Amino acid sequence: MSDGAYIRDGPVQLALPMSYPGFEDIVWDDEAISQLRESLLADALREILDSRVGPVVKARIREWMESDAIAPFSFRVCAEASGLDPAALRETFHRTVERAKQAATAGRRNAA
Repeated sequence: MSDGAYIRDGPVQLALPMSYPGFEDIVWDDEAISQLRESLLADALREILDSRVGPVVKARIREWMESDAIAPFSFRVCAEASGLDPAALRETFHRTVERAKQAATAGRRNAA
């Protein structure tokens, strides 16, 4: 595809051109990549819990979380690189989402 997206063994992967004007001097060291992985995990939880985020985005986050794919920024790699067990982190995500749903349901009942 010419728009920078391509399909490789499943979900759409975004491919960026190898160079962008003004970005030639960016250097990705191990620490920066580690911080990005941790940010992806935190952002995923934040977006799953955010009622303003639509169902399509949430479904894509859940798909990313449930995958055991090995890729530079897959859920499993992000979790393991952050020193976390992917299965335990998934369970924590699920429990947190369930508690948030229960709290929202209880809040709506109390408001009525």
